[in-house]
Amino acid sequence: MGQIYSHISTWMSGAPPTQATRPDLCGTTKCGDGECLAPNCQMTPEQFVAIVRERTTELALDHECYNFVVVGTTGVGKSSLVNGLRLLSDQDSDGYAPVGDDTEGTHRICQYRYPGYPHIRIFDAPGGGTDEHPEHGYFFDKSCYLFDCILLVNHGSMRSLDMSVIRSSLAWNIPCAIVRTQCDNTLINLSRVHRTMSRDQLKEMLRATTEKTMARKSAELGILRELLPPVFHVSATVYQYDDCKQYEVKQRAN
Repeated sequence: MGQIYSHISTWMSGAPPTQATRPDLCGTTKCGDGECLAPNCQMTPEQFVAIVRERTTELALDHECYNFVVVGTTGVGKSSLVNGLRLLSDQDSDGYAPVGDDTEGTHRICQYRYPGYPHIRIFDAPGGGTDEHPEHGYFFDKSCYLFDCILLVNHGSMRSLDMSVIRSSLAWNIPCAIVRTQCDNTLINLSRVHRTMSRDQLKEMLRATTEKTMARKSAELGILRELLPPVFHVSATVYQYDDCKQYEVKQRAN
C-alpha cells in the first residue's frame, strides 16, 4: 500500500495542473465494442459543453485542484480504498466513506478531501454492473472524463467494465491506475496450495499472475502493454491499520 500511497503523493506537491484538453465526443475518440463515450454518438460540441458545465457544478469540481475518481464494479472495495488512502479506519471518523458488504455501498459520487493537502480531492463513484448503475456507458455516466486521474479498483479478474474504463481512459488521455484489492485473502489462498513457499515468494507469484493477465488483455485490446495502467496490490486490513500510518509517520519525520 505504501507504493500506491507514494505514487499518489507525487501528485500532491507543486501547483495544481491545468485542465487537460479533452477530445470531442464524436470523430476524435474511439468507441470500441459498442461502448460509446457519448449516448448514441449524436451529441454536438455545444451540448457536450453544457453537460460538462452541469456535471462540474453537480460534483462541485474545482479544476484548480487534483481530482481523483475511484471507480470499478460494485463490491470490490472502492470505499475501503478511499478510507485507507486517507488513513481512516474508524467508521465514526469524520469523513469516513460508507462501506457496503456484498451489496452496493455507494449510491452517488461523493467527494472527500485529502488530509494535509488542500488541493487534493478524491471522489468515490458508485460501483458499476447494477440496475441503478449499469456497466454500459459507465465511464460517461460517472463523468470520468472530467477527472485528472482514475483509480480503477478490482479483485484481480479483469471484467468487461474494467476494460471499458481502461479503453476510454486511453482514448481521453486521462491517467489511470489499477488497484487490486483484498490481496491478503489471495495470499492466504495461495499459501494453502503452495505450502513450502515464503510470503515473499507468494507475493512474486501474485505479481507474475497479474502481469500475465495484463499481457493477455493488452493482446486482446491490440494495445502495447506499456500503455496499459500500472497495477498496485493492496490489502484492506493492512493499509487501514498499519502500512499507511507507518508510511505517513515516516514521511512527516523526513
